[in-house]
Amino acid sequence: FAVELANLVKEINPKVITVTGGVHTTLYPECVLETDKMDAVFIGDSEYSFLEFLEKIEKKESWESCDNVAYVKNGKLIKNKLKKLLQEEELDKLPHPDRETYPFSKVMETVNHAPFHFTRGCPFTCTYCSNIGQAKVYGLSRYNIRSASPEHSIQELEEVIQAYPEIGTKYAISIGDDIFGLNKKWRREFLALYRERIKVAFVCLLRCDVVNEDFIQDLKRSYCYKIQFGLESGNDYIRNVVMDRKMENSSIIDAFALAHKYKIRTCALNV
Repeated sequence: FAVELANLVKEINPKVITVTGGVHTTLYPECVLETDKMDAVFIGDSEYSFLEFLEKIEKKESWESCDNVAYVKNGKLIKNKLKKLLQEEELDKLPHPDRETYPFSKVMETVNHAPFHFTRGCPFTCTYCSNIGQAKVYGLSRYNIRSASPEHSIQELEEVIQAYPEIGTKYAISIGDDIFGLNKKWRREFLALYRERIKVAFVCLLRCDVVNEDFIQDLKRSYCYKIQFGLESGNDYIRNVVMDRKMENSSIIDAFALAHKYKIRTCALNV
């Protein structure tokens, strides 16, 4: 699809510089070799590298020295060095995601929720997951969670709810973090602000072996109406050996029982 779009852009105007980024290009920057219509791809946390890239273009300077960029030169892949992963104080400086230049109302209509994402990374090492692949790109053994502050995240919610009043009436909120609230301090502060200023039903993603009664109680009083638990497989060998989930059946049963005790709906996600 990205190649198809790049081809269309170059047909309209061959001088347009075309780039892309994300998980796919981070794990497999070689994809830029698949078409001569894509000028470059970005690897990893590239917000500041992309700004530098745009500034170079604006000044009519070569962008080939920009960090986090991969491109093709003389038929060979060139990969530039990576900037360090963004940490909380840097994530707080980023603007909230743009929800105006693409139809966010249509997104909500399609997924039947208002989707948000507040964290990056996951410290677990599940073999099928992009997080462990991205960690390796940075030479890390695990891809620890990084997040903007709870206040920054709540402000994003407030901004979007004000722009889209159907959130809270027609649509609930979906928090798509790989594991919601694994950082206990962040979770408690975020949920306290959420109860005070947002007050909209939400759904989140969790592992069965990270929840306890205190966690579930906090979710219940903070408008969480549904938890999507990642099981991935009901087979012990597949789940724990092949997938490296290290999750006992008892922890799965206990997590669902706790959610049901507090009348929170549940969903089991499986690969």
